[in-house]
Amino acid sequence: AVRHADHILSVSEATKHDLMTMLNVPEAKITVQPNGIDSGFVPLSADEKTAWRTRLNLPTEFILFVGTLEPRKNIPALLDAYKAMSNPPPLVLVGRMGWLFEETLAKIHHMQAQGKQIILRDDIDDVALPAVYACASVLVLPSLYEGFGLPALEAMACGTPVVVSNNSSLPEVVGDVGLLINPQEPETINMALEHALSDSEWRSSAIPNGIARAKRFTWENSAKIAWSVYQNML
Repeated sequence: AVRHADHILSVSEATKHDLMTMLNVPEAKITVQPNGIDSGFVPLSADEKTAWRTRLNLPTEFILFVGTLEPRKNIPALLDAYKAMSNPPPLVLVGRMGWLFEETLAKIHHMQAQGKQIILRDDIDDVALPAVYACASVLVLPSLYEGFGLPALEAMACGTPVVVSNNSSLPEVVGDVGLLINPQEPETINMALEHALSDSEWRSSAIPNGIARAKRFTWENSAKIAWSVYQNML
């Protein structure tokens, strides 16, 4: 595909780097075109959060993960980190089960049987998703790899602090707003989640800074980049 393409639009600098280093694509053949954020991803008032929690049967406080449940998302490390936390709020995993997840699902069921509050939700539709982000105490995305990392951006837009991996595209999405963790080391996930939940001073700056950063990522800007590339190719 990259050999036959006249030009390539990449969603992140990290993906651009991968194309150059792994597939030997010339840098001049790639333009970075970041994803945008839909207008429905916004913070909610306290009353709106209460209404959505009741409607969706969500806990008052919870740690949130959003994404397909598959090996790349590194759920086992998140479970290990969660298990080691001291009296954490429930962990809500939103997404559909993907490939090679049976072993991890068995681990989830085992932890649930031990009293750990892990909630699997594969019934959250696009209309409800912004509210789930807004109601969460923190979003965690401990992926081993992301081409972009849209859940982190969506969570920030909804006023939710984020804890993400220090690899691939995620640092360029969250900038200095989110907490970065080593996805290979559950203890760093644990420490970051404890910090994000308990440090009120950090939260008071991370939330508005996240909202402001998310506003930089618009579909209008993404479309302008694509239009410019099309015009240049023509």
